[in-house]
Amino acid sequence: MQRQRPVLGVKQLEYVGEVFFAYFRSLRFPVFAGLMTPLFAPFGWRSLIVRGESTAKRLPDQLIVTVLVESGGLSPVRHRNAIELAAPQGYPVPQNSNPGHTMLNAFLAAILFSSSAFAEDEERINPLAPNDEHNLGNHPADTDAAYFKPGTGLVIASEDGDFSIAPRLRIQFRDELHIGEEETTNTFGARRARLQFKGNVFGKNNKYKAEFAFSPKDLSFKDGTPGRTPLLSFYTEHTQSRDLSVRVGQYKLLYSRQRVISSGNQEFVDRTIAQGEFNLDRDIGFHFFSKDLGGLDKLKYYTGLTIAEGRDSWEAEVIGPDASPSWQYLGRVEVNPFGHFKDYSEADLKRLNKFRLSLGAAYALTANGDKDRGYLGDSYTDDGTVTYNNVTVDTMAKWAGLTIFSEFFYRDGTRNDGMTPGAAGPDDVVLTRNGMGGSAQVGYLLPGLPMGVGARYSSFGRGGLAANESSIVDEREAGGTVGYYIAGHPLKIQADYFHIWSDEAETASDRVRVQIQFAY
Repeated sequence: MQRQRPVLGVKQLEYVGEVFFAYFRSLRFPVFAGLMTPLFAPFGWRSLIVRGESTAKRLPDQLIVTVLVESGGLSPVRHRNAIELAAPQGYPVPQNSNPGHTMLNAFLAAILFSSSAFAEDEERINPLAPNDEHNLGNHPADTDAAYFKPGTGLVIASEDGDFSIAPRLRIQFRDELHIGEEETTNTFGARRARLQFKGNVFGKNNKYKAEFAFSPKDLSFKDGTPGRTPLLSFYTEHTQSRDLSVRVGQYKLLYSRQRVISSGNQEFVDRTIAQGEFNLDRDIGFHFFSKDLGGLDKLKYYTGLTIAEGRDSWEAEVIGPDASPSWQYLGRVEVNPFGHFKDYSEADLKRLNKFRLSLGAAYALTANGDKDRGYLGDSYTDDGTVTYNNVTVDTMAKWAGLTIFSEFFYRDGTRNDGMTPGAAGPDDVVLTRNGMGGSAQVGYLLPGLPMGVGARYSSFGRGGLAANESSIVDEREAGGTVGYYIAGHPLKIQADYFHIWSDEAETASDRVRVQIQFAY
């Protein structure tokens, strides 16, 4: 422990008084010591020698003995009995004194020894400091109540519930076969490998989540070098107010439903191709939200600002009248007319007895993004930026093992041309990716069996725009899936097949994927 700077407080003055009076008594000034005792009595000062008792329970006697002996206040010969009585057994009592030391030396030595010795044992309480003893004190873990839940992890909480942590591991092993017009490829490996921590701190309404990714795909490996950090998400939520909670950090934006649904809770092996084109993914910022607006069990909302730089951003931006920093505003509303349900997880694993429906709509303004999809995709060759208006609507319905999901996207933007000379000429215009897309899928869990089947169609394109108005090339996919839920989503095996084609590009391919997931 690092020794603290000696501080002379009331407690330390008490110890100094003990030594001070012992010193005068040893110099045979009992009258002076007696006269001074009433003056200091309110502080509880007592003298080791005057009281005739050891203060082993109150004072570091070895320090007192050392000070008194070395200052000449006690003689190692004449006061041997008193020294041995006061000093702890086995303490090496100094054998020589220095009569040249003055009373002031003894007093200053006592201050030094007493204040520095006790600074380590107790902290001085300043009345100006807030009372944070509860927050910063020890919070014993309630180990008897700790439990393991598949998909959530090992949950450990303090006895008062103010602190908790739940570490979780999740991995997806996938084999993916592509059958193209010219070649066939196969890929096998860990598609996702995640480590997650979540819980609460300093009260149940201060929540957090940290998620790290370690698979080559998650880290965007290229030529053996990662293009991203392992940090996927790290944010805090403060839910003291039901209708005005706040989230701050790096996280998946609450824009499109299927993107927010965990990749581990999908009914197919992965998300739709329309999501791949129009989703906003992760960004850094803050949002206000409510998961039960007004306590009606029907309404949700999310609204906030982010920096429109995406995951792993840490760059300074010029701010001023001639600067155009990137930023993003987002707003989303959801209506659950028949009450809230688990609408951010695909497949009706509970086989709900009552029909449940969720309707969502969102708008996002992405300003001055430096890539062709805002802050995702490829950088513009002329070093310019783009400003997009993004709109999406979606539905999620569940009933008796049946799940129906649909989504629609619209994106319209304006290019802010760059200043790189010769990067883009009159016949080489760098376009936006304006367009629209959508998906529809249905899934059904077989009665009495942990098995489900499903079908999906998804597409995107320019939406009627001419080829010189948008750089999007249309794409479509149609296919089906079968899944075996050994232990729900935490342990499952899935397989899907899709035919993927583009009328404009005149290409077509087939894709088969098989995946097993462990989440624990």
